[in-house]
Amino acid sequence: MPDWSRRTFLAATGAASASLLAGCNSVISSSPPPRVELTAEQQSADEFAFLWNPETPRTAEVREAIDATAAGDRYVTVGYPPLPEGRYVEHDGTYYRTDAVHVGRETRERYVLRLERVGDSDDSDTPEATSIDALPDPDRSAARLAYLAARAAPDEPGGEWGGAPWDAVDHGGAVYRRTDPADSELIPEPEHEFIEVEGRLVLRVHVSRERLSEPRMRAVLTPVAESEAEFTEAVLAAEVTTTFYPDQLSSETAAVLDELTGRTEYAESAPVSAGYAHVLQRLDLGDATTLPTEGDEDLPPHRRRAFEYDGSYYKVDFAATPGDEG
Repeated sequence: MPDWSRRTFLAATGAASASLLAGCNSVISSSPPPRVELTAEQQSADEFAFLWNPETPRTAEVREAIDATAAGDRYVTVGYPPLPEGRYVEHDGTYYRTDAVHVGRETRERYVLRLERVGDSDDSDTPEATSIDALPDPDRSAARLAYLAARAAPDEPGGEWGGAPWDAVDHGGAVYRRTDPADSELIPEPEHEFIEVEGRLVLRVHVSRERLSEPRMRAVLTPVAESEAEFTEAVLAAEVTTTFYPDQLSSETAAVLDELTGRTEYAESAPVSAGYAHVLQRLDLGDATTLPTEGDEDLPPHRRRAFEYDGSYYKVDFAATPGDEG
């Protein structure tokens, strides 16, 4: 089967989509069709208006960034964002939305941890190793990222790389940016030559000091409200993007929403019904109505939405998964 891109696939199935949205189910397939699922959780308005409490390993640094930025000062970090995107915080009676913007680049020397697969701990020729769980917190976090890259590495030079969360993997492993060497057993010189992960896999430790060109990022706080009531209204406006009015819905669409909000879960196999297609399109999940009817190619990613229905608010998780062979 050709390796079609998402755009090519949708273009090729444009005519079939019209029949699908009308509820037609004429496609016959020998493979189980994908399962299209929504899971809803009812929440009050106050639960949507959630304030971020930055209880992280770098809480003091985050609070420093908030205090400085709220006071009108520039707070800049190198290599990582000083504040996450899209969180809400309160400072001296004002409610803010957090963000960070790129303001330049800067060269820094950093320690980089990479791991190389050696073998299975059950093999007689595999060296003894330190469990990843026995490492200090900063090393354990770094080793987990480096392991993801090592697991995806080809078995032979020039081989094919496997899948990994490459957005999280850093320079083929993990980069130490905020760790005091006194709190580490791997930098500046590793105290452990081998690490064991998953209770069996042994990897060799490689630590190097490298010059990296990294982004300079400035903390941003956008004021959204001056009172708790205004804050709740602002968050609802931002998060709840779809309202379903019962008197404006078809009986098929209302039946889907009633089942979803009553049971907290609703699913159909592709091609979906007209009522379900309408719900998905209103939630900006319209590509789920044009899923292939066999295999698991081109399935859209997991996504989250929020909507209002009959005076109540709901957070929704969307997932499309391969059909059940059983």
